[in-house]
Amino acid sequence: MPNSVFVDKYLALYNVISASLWCVILFQTLRDAIIFLNYDSDITSAAECVYISHSYIDYPHKTLVLVQAFNAVVEISNTLLGIVKSSIPTVLLQFLARLLITVGISYYIPGSKGNFHFLSYTSLSLAWSVTEVIRYSFFSAKLVKNDIPYSLLWLRYSTFFVLYPAGLFSESYVVYLSLDSVRGSGYYWFLIFALTMYIPGFVVLYGYMIKQRKKVLNVKNAKKLQ
Repeated sequence: MPNSVFVDKYLALYNVISASLWCVILFQTLRDAIIFLNYDSDITSAAECVYISHSYIDYPHKTLVLVQAFNAVVEISNTLLGIVKSSIPTVLLQFLARLLITVGISYYIPGSKGNFHFLSYTSLSLAWSVTEVIRYSFFSAKLVKNDIPYSLLWLRYSTFFVLYPAGLFSESYVVYLSLDSVRGSGYYWFLIFALTMYIPGFVVLYGYMIKQRKKVLNVKNAKKLQ
């Protein structure tokens, strides 16, 4: 699809909306952490208090599930239609792991212990939301400005060193805690298979980001020295 003013405006609007939605999730996560840390009773009650405070009726982490599904549908469609020049396997790999957590666990097995392990889900939500606020802000700036602030560029290609491993451990532990809820079913073995794929998937994405970081920051630094 040719690069047009309409496409640029559409992508800029999408990225602004997505950054805003992830800011909401980040705020909710920080608020929940404060509730959890200040709760005087046991950890289980604290977790229940947090989830009740979100007014979830159908299943836990509803905002996170809906936002992640929205991003997955739009970005996979954008890639398939050629609106953005991204690697289809990389985009699919990025979203499959997250959809496993959001749709495959929070929505499909809402009573899973994985949904209510507060420390794991807080770490997961923080890793995802900080990553996405930075990523969508970066893409928004890239579409509306010729020169992206170096601080934003550095955050985009550096914070993954910490946030990706945090997401890996949190996601895999949430999946592990969910196994008892589906033991004896075919879905149990699907989750076992998914767990075995976390490490190779992480290696691919982590390696891709390292390569991108070297390429982008080296070009930026070279321009600075000119």
